[in-house]
Order: sequence, then C-alpha cells, then structure tokens
Amino acid sequence: MLHEQTARALFPRCASAGTVADACEGIVDDLWEHGGLPSVYFLVDGRLRCLAARGYFQVVDGFRPGTGVIGRVVATGEAAVIDDLASTPHFIAAIPGLNAEACFPVTVRGQVVGAVNVESRGALPEGIADLLGRAATLLGAVIESAGGMPPVPL
Repeated sequence: MLHEQTARALFPRCASAGTVADACEGIVDDLWEHGGLPSVYFLVDGRLRCLAARGYFQVVDGFRPGTGVIGRVVATGEAAVIDDLASTPHFIAAIPGLNAEACFPVTVRGQVVGAVNVESRGALPEGIADLLGRAATLLGAVIESAGGMPPVPL
C-alpha cells in the first residue's frame, strides 16, 4: 500500500486520470519533470503504438513486439536499462543523439499490454529504474480501474 501511495504522489496526473488516454498523457507529463524523454507504447492490433511522448520531434510507431528495445520489453515482459545504446544492436533511434534508455512493461490483469520508456542524450536520470517501475505499475492499475484496455478503433 505504501508503494502505491508513493507512486500516486509521484505521478499525480496519471493517478487522477479517468481514461486510458488521459493516464498515458499524465504519466509522460509526470515523468517529463524527472528528466529524460518519456514515452508510452501500447499494443494495438498487434503493433506497438505511441500513445504519448514528450521531448521528441518525431516518434517510431507501428512496430511489432520483439522489435527494438521497447518491443523486446513488451515481448518478454522484462524491463531493460541500457546505459550505452551504441552497443545495443536492436535499438531503434527515434531521434539522433540518444545515449541511454530504460523501459518497463505495463501489465493489466497479468498480461503485458505495453511499456513506459525514457530515453536520454546523456546518462539516464538518477533513480530512473525505480521511478519507471513505479510508473508502469501505476499506469497498469489505472488502466485496470478504467475497465481495461479500450477496444481497437476501426
């Protein structure tokens, strides 16, 4: 319970959201204040779609699970913290000059539905792994409270 209260205090915009879209926008706004370039990706009709991001002039969108760092996190359900992206052959750069990345899976009712990600041109912000873990857990809980993932729009 303390962990949840702390996450809600760290991410007030996400915690107070009433819809999945608002929760995604809220979590990237909340993470933006801690440094780095945050984004949220969710599986939509078998592809990873960027639902919210801050600090990018473009994003990579529509890739399959298993592709890139985010895709691998979604496919395996295992978090990734990478301090040197130049040594990561499966990294896909949305913008030039990125150096580090941290990505955590978002689960709803025990199933991975997406990921919360932070990239950085320098070193990752201090404590980002703990912060992202809490963000991903809270985002999953807010989505569950909102009734789960919405149906795929046609």
